[in-house]
Amino acid sequence: MGAALHQLMTLLGYDKYGVVGTDLGWIVGHFMAAQEPDNVIGYFSDFWLIQPNATDLERRAQNQTTEEETLYIDSIQDFITNHSNHLELHSQVPLAIGQVFSDTPVGFAGWVWHLVHWFNDGYEYTIDTLITNTLLLWIPGTFGNIRAYRELIPVRISHYVNHMLPAP
Repeated sequence: MGAALHQLMTLLGYDKYGVVGTDLGWIVGHFMAAQEPDNVIGYFSDFWLIQPNATDLERRAQNQTTEEETLYIDSIQDFITNHSNHLELHSQVPLAIGQVFSDTPVGFAGWVWHLVHWFNDGYEYTIDTLITNTLLLWIPGTFGNIRAYRELIPVRISHYVNHMLPAP
């Protein structure tokens, strides 16, 4: 995906460009930044997840974490618990869920609405924004979007974490 996006930017005449990625775009953006360092001049993501390790969780259980650490650990644990369900669904049965999503834009809008409201920290999206976001994903076809989860999860993530990220 990153190579295709780089090729698109080149065809559009951009030798230098910035990348923004979230969700699976987090992975694609990191690959692009690593594989095209002469072209990617900056990378932004709001999706950097650093999971607490066993020591962090033990300190949290014993009330030895700071307020900020507690908030972070609790929010990450909540994210992992509540977000991984759709990640598993998308990566294990993308055709089945893609067919369901493709049946009606109204049904797919319900899925988008649920995700947006779960992630939004209280921000109120307008109905026009929700409809626009839904149609931007639905019109090209939902299966291709969801198929990316199966292609990138979990092999690519483990490869990325083990081979491309700098050591902590």
